[in-house]
Amino acid sequence: MRVQNKGLLRRPARSISQAPSRFWTADLEAPRKQRHTVKRIFERLLDEHDADEISYQMVRGYVATRREEIRIEVGRGVVEVFVPQTHKPGAEAEVDFGDVTVRLAGELVTCYLFAVRLSYSGKAVHRIFASAGQEAFFEGQLLDEFAAEREASPGAQNSD
Repeated sequence: MRVQNKGLLRRPARSISQAPSRFWTADLEAPRKQRHTVKRIFERLLDEHDADEISYQMVRGYVATRREEIRIEVGRGVVEVFVPQTHKPGAEAEVDFGDVTVRLAGELVTCYLFAVRLSYSGKAVHRIFASAGQEAFFEGQLLDEFAAEREASPGAQNSD
């Protein structure tokens, strides 16, 4: 059984962090197929910097972190954005149909699940219909309107 020193894997070797990052920054301008792979970076470290004390896994972990840092430094990093959504009570809902297989009187029957999710509260209403036709949609819409009215009225009691 081979035992690895976990401390070495967490901390980049001195030769990795001191290696010039010019080929990583140059990769930002290079076509996708011409960029350095981790294998090529590892080979260059061995050949050009005599980094015999490092392993491929160490280089792979370091490059994964360092590439993202370089992208952020030059303003090309992935920007995380959060857009808060506001919904008025009872004003919006999401509606969908989905197939459901149920055992009815001993037989497997395909029915259709009508699902409504109110955008303001996140509450959902589900009903199963024999078809996904217009009649089922209209009946489901009545359920949706009832739920939306209950959501919009401030004094409505929750019967769930």
